[in-house]
Amino acid sequence: MKKIYLSVPRLALPLLLTTLIHGCAPAGSPADRKKMPEFTSDNGLEGPMPFQSAASSPGPEAFAFHTSNIDLDMGGSLQGFVYVPLPDASNDSLAIALLRSYKLMALPLLNTWAAQQHQGVAIDFSGHNGAPTHRTDYILEKDGGFSIPVVVIWDEASAPRLTQLKALTAELPGITLNTISR
Repeated sequence: MKKIYLSVPRLALPLLLTTLIHGCAPAGSPADRKKMPEFTSDNGLEGPMPFQSAASSPGPEAFAFHTSNIDLDMGGSLQGFVYVPLPDASNDSLAIALLRSYKLMALPLLNTWAAQQHQGVAIDFSGHNGAPTHRTDYILEKDGGFSIPVVVIWDEASAPRLTQLKALTAELPGITLNTISR
């Protein structure tokens, strides 16, 4: 059996020891070292932390549109709906751009929604200014696929927006928006 010896030059050993001893030591005072930003500090770069208390979060009025849950009577029974108020027509371009950007993913998203949510969507176009409101109930469906109840609340000023919603759904292949009641 042959023995193998590692040959280390005499100057390499002191250099190795010096590197090991001084390489792990802190450089200067701890205040001189760069540190990661604290996640609980002022949040100046990226906004508030995701799980902060609701007291420090902005209200729904800070966003162009928001959602909440609501129970509505449909077909003689109460059903759960995701309520989306869109009283300001100036935000329609944002909503339409969002819908058009997800147009290619509409069928998988709607299938997933119908399978997981078990609730419909209530869209409120009314201006909440005291004008009489109307309600139209629809079923958004795909033959052999999903069937999602949709309630649209509107007033005379927002009637063209309802027409635009119908036109958007007509652009989706194989999906129909059928009126149940007015």
